[in-house]
Amino acid sequence: MAGFYEQIDQDGNRIGWQAKVRKKGFPSQTKVFRTKADAQACASSIEGEMVRGLWRDRSESESTALKACIERYLSEVTPHKKNGHPEELKL
Repeated sequence: MAGFYEQIDQDGNRIGWQAKVRKKGFPSQTKVFRTKADAQACASSIEGEMVRGLWRDRSESESTALKACIERYLSEVTPHKKNGHPEELKL
């Protein structure tokens, strides 16, 4: 079941909508959107994936910065290449 909550700043202005999806057997999912329609669309998509068994937890990948991905690639993949130096310079 999804719930939608207004996000208000300290001046009392609405800054967005929070969609919170809770379903038994799954961790709760929370995201903030600019419009309520966007929040509802995302929540229905997440609920649909959960019902069909296609849902995957993306919280780690969404919180990983590009810099961390590049550093990991340089430390794990590039050393196994024949000549990784040009690639290191590009990245």
